[in-house]
Amino acid sequence: MTSSYDHFKVTLGQAAKPKIVVNYIGEDTTFVVEETSSMVLIKMKETVEAFLGTTVKDTIVIARAYFNDS
Repeated sequence: MTSSYDHFKVTLGQAAKPKIVVNYIGEDTTFVVEETSSMVLIKMKETVEAFLGTTVKDTIVIARAYFNDS
């Protein structure tokens, strides 16, 4: 099963684990969900450090358990 969006595709990998396929500079690259989560957290850290002008060593990231509109 593959879902396709404008900039990426979601496919099933081993043990039905989702993988994200993106085309970057003309080449398809595949990432597992943990890799994309890591990239988001790294970018968040870099953004905060640039804003604060200092290195951030310890942080807490809070996310809602349920993502519905109610």
